[in-house]
Amino acid sequence: MKRKTWPSSHASIRRHIFAGVVIVAFLAIGVGGWASTAEISGALIAQGSIELYARKARLAAERDGAETLETPKELAA
Repeated sequence: MKRKTWPSSHASIRRHIFAGVVIVAFLAIGVGGWASTAEISGALIAQGSIELYARKARLAAERDGAETLETPKELAA
């Protein structure tokens, strides 16, 4: 019984798939390790707070029919 040999294109595809899996695994482990140790607690809260203060002031001015927008004391500081 003869053993069937793969053409070179199958070997090339197999190498590329293996390399792709190794790269994806390396990135997943690397990003997962970084995400488990990184501290990013302050930056997102401050940006949302500033936007929420500005939007509240704009909506209050629209509600009251004011022609100018008063800067909230939270934003003035």
